[in-house]
Formats: sequence, C-alpha cells, structure tokens
Amino acid sequence: MTGPWEDAEERLKTLKVTRRAIRRLAVFEWVVLGAAVVAAVVGGALSALLMNDAFGLPFRPSWIAASILLFVVPGLFVWIRARS
Repeated sequence: MTGPWEDAEERLKTLKVTRRAIRRLAVFEWVVLGAAVVAAVVGGALSALLMNDAFGLPFRPSWIAASILLFVVPGLFVWIRARS
C-alpha cells in the first residue's frame, strides 16, 4: 500500500505549488499594505481638510498626524489580535 507521499514526483509537484503560493501571498501582502498606506494618506488629507475648515488647524501638520493615526491605530489592533 502506497501513501500520498511515496511518489517523489508528487512530492516535487506539491513543493513547487506550495512555494509558488507562498510567493504570491507575499506579493499580495505587500499590495494590501500599499493600499492601506494610500487609504491612510487620503483619509488623513480629508480629515485635515475638515479640521482646517472646522477648527482652523494648519493643514500639513494635521494631515501628517491624521495619516499616521489612520495607519498606526488599525495596525496596532491587527498586530495585537495576531499575537493572541
């Protein structure tokens, strides 16, 4: 009786498919991270515009602070959840 791992050719095929999937997931991870950065910067700009109009705060420092907050706070939640 032969098991699924008895054939060396099947093992090599499985290894190739697994490595390809890992590479694709790594690329996808970077794409998602880039999209999160873009969303944080755009959301920070919109928040800064609103704070500028509502409270008279300077645009650029508000934009920087809001962008960092919009990226770091959700990132901390994800990081904490992944650790537990």
